[in-house]
Amino acid sequence: MNIDELARKELELYFKTGLLKGTIEERSDQIVYIGIAKEYRAIHQEYSILKQNKTGGASRWTFYFHLRPLRKTKTQID
Repeated sequence: MNIDELARKELELYFKTGLLKGTIEERSDQIVYIGIAKEYRAIHQEYSILKQNKTGGASRWTFYFHLRPLRKTKTQID
């Protein structure tokens, strides 16, 4: 897949999440249940492959990781 195809798929998923109804917890469950989380994971794995091949995925991959919430590791908590 190329960067444009991945971006289109990602945008489609974004719009799907916007249609979900319910509380945050209910929407989170729906994201997992209908496979959106799995689809996002696959898309970002493809971005990784593009990055490795240096075909345009690097900037999108970097952008994605700047948006991800930081998770504290056990050593940061202790």
